[in-house]
Amino acid sequence: MAATVIYFSCFEKNTREYWQFMASLGVGMTLFLLVSWLYPNGHDLRPALTADGNIFTEMVRILYQIDTPTNILPSIHVFNSLAAAAAIGGCESLRKHRILCLASWFLALTIVLSTMFLKQHSVFDVLCGIALYGAVYLAVYAGKTDYSIRLPQRQQNRLQKNI
Repeated sequence: MAATVIYFSCFEKNTREYWQFMASLGVGMTLFLLVSWLYPNGHDLRPALTADGNIFTEMVRILYQIDTPTNILPSIHVFNSLAAAAAIGGCESLRKHRILCLASWFLALTIVLSTMFLKQHSVFDVLCGIALYGAVYLAVYAGKTDYSIRLPQRQQNRLQKNI
């Protein structure tokens, strides 16, 4: 997520693609917060971890301490992963880097699956996260919203003279 936000904020020259990505993140995370506020939710799917000294068990134990199973519907992990992959895959300047686009979708898929395998989210949470992203995608990317920056006529004239 951080790398995608940095790329679109600092290096992407297409302001429409930048604003579409930022709008999708803003709308999706705001809707997530609204759902969590109106309907606090959680799950009790996590197994009891044994103290066997296994490094992987310890890593999962730390993850469980950091990421509690509360306010998990819809899955913001899934939403953000799909938003980043779709922004990278749909970015005109990145389309020529086919491996990067495929890698972003593969990473999104592995994040989605890992949230279920590590018991951070249930299948229902993941499906709701996918549905939320689908609705936001249709509103932000398929809509006819004009994301270009509007300058006053005087500034537009100055810009045209300098070009």
